[in-house]
Amino acid sequence: MGNHASKSNIQVLDLATGKSVPLPGSEGLFSPRWSPDGRYIIGVAQDSLSLRLFDVATQSWSDLVRESTFVGWPSWSPDSRTITYEQSPDIRRITLADRRIETIASMVDQPRAVGVTGQWLGAAPDGSPVVLLEAGTHEIYALDWDAP
Repeated sequence: MGNHASKSNIQVLDLATGKSVPLPGSEGLFSPRWSPDGRYIIGVAQDSLSLRLFDVATQSWSDLVRESTFVGWPSWSPDSRTITYEQSPDIRRITLADRRIETIASMVDQPRAVGVTGQWLGAAPDGSPVVLLEAGTHEIYALDWDAP
C-alpha cells in the first residue's frame, strides 16, 4: 500500500453538521463495523493481521484478535455479544465478554468465490455466517442435451 497505509483511519460523520472527523486512535485501521447496540466499533489493521475494538463510552481501543495470517470480514451478531470473522482458512467467532475464540467452520477445499476485494464473509439475521461460494460451470459434471 505504500505511503497510504499510514494515512488510513476511520472517519465518523456527524449528521447534524455534515462533517466527518477521524475516530481517535484509528490511524492505520480500515473497514469499520459499528456494533448493533452502538457500544463498539471494530477496525481491521491495514496489514489485515489484527482486529481492534473501540469502546465508544471510554473512547479507547483494545486489541481483539492478532494473528500471523489474514484476518478480515468481521460481522457482529445481532445482540452485539460476538463477532464472526475470517482467519484463513477458517471462520471464527470471538465472544466479547471473555475474548474466547472458537473455530465454527473450516473453509479448506471449499470453492470460495473471489471478487475484486477478495473472498467475502457476512452474517445472516440470526448471526450465523454466510459465505460466497463459487458455483460456476465447472460444477456441471454431466449434461444430457437433446439438440433440436
